[in-house]
Amino acid sequence: MPRLAGIDLARAIAIGGMFVAHLAKEDGGGWWWLADGRSSALFALLAGCGLGFMTARVYPDREKVRQEYPRILRRALWLGAAGVLLMFLQTPVVVILSSYAVMFALTVPFLHLRPGALFGCAAAVACVAPPIVQAIRLLVNGAPEPGMWIPGIFELASGYYPALSWLAYSLTGLALVRLRLNRYHVQALLLLCGAALCVVGYGGGAQLAAMMGGRGPELTYAMSLVSVEPHTDSGFEILGNIGASLVVIALSLLLTRNLLQQLFWYPVTAAGSMSLTLYVAHLFYIAALGPDAVWRPTSQGPLVWLIVGSLVFATTWKLTLGKGPLERGLARLSAPTPLPRARTPE
Repeated sequence: MPRLAGIDLARAIAIGGMFVAHLAKEDGGGWWWLADGRSSALFALLAGCGLGFMTARVYPDREKVRQEYPRILRRALWLGAAGVLLMFLQTPVVVILSSYAVMFALTVPFLHLRPGALFGCAAAVACVAPPIVQAIRLLVNGAPEPGMWIPGIFELASGYYPALSWLAYSLTGLALVRLRLNRYHVQALLLLCGAALCVVGYGGGAQLAAMMGGRGPELTYAMSLVSVEPHTDSGFEILGNIGASLVVIALSLLLTRNLLQQLFWYPVTAAGSMSLTLYVAHLFYIAALGPDAVWRPTSQGPLVWLIVGSLVFATTWKLTLGKGPLERGLARLSAPTPLPRARTPE
């Protein structure tokens, strides 16, 4: 399957949203709230798209798809290890990669499914998983909210990116890639469906939360099931986040339909094509700046320099060396092990 510039544009928006969520100085207008929670959800949904691209050449042959399982699981293992190592930077940013890796592994059994079945599974996960995740959080953290890091449990349920619930994002992304995303009517339909899901998810959850009296000083289990606040991971928040992600992806595809548009967006799509590299680099950048850059930012300067530097680096690297450095390394580490050559008889 040819690389879609629109998907890379959406990846760049997801990474840029994380930059904003971590480093933006609140300006009184509250514009930064758009990135909080939604950018990481978009990142996770695009991870599902990535799995779809990885298996596109063998789909829908079920047996050949199964042969890709070891490669994907190796990739998940390396991502998980990288996520744990990045925690030692001790930045005030919760590293997504270890949860991302678990989500990768959970998605593997679904790789052979058709788009309709994948969308159905994603809907089922969005309904069934949140009550389980909130119960585990209540048991582990003492409240139905993200808490301290306990290996395995944190990535599955108790942390900021619970793979049990976030599986809905990766399944949705996987389903999208099985569609003909280069078709205009598909892009328009995604835009309309995304907008509708935003209304149903965010609007429905907010309405139910208001009917229940709103959130008090502490989040209750019942309120956690309808809240649409970032990282509460209720079914309504997940539904709204999927809708917002579909809108971003649809608009990104519509904005990169022809060569002229692709040339215009090239620095941004170049950044999206190496989103893993830029994500890791931004953690080192935050570590160098210190925790105050996240908790008590005094200007938008660090954020602006990070965005500009990322665009310049990505454009230069893409034009001269192609695939991003960490993307290239991960591809090599997770590549299939070549079979030993048979010795020729002497």
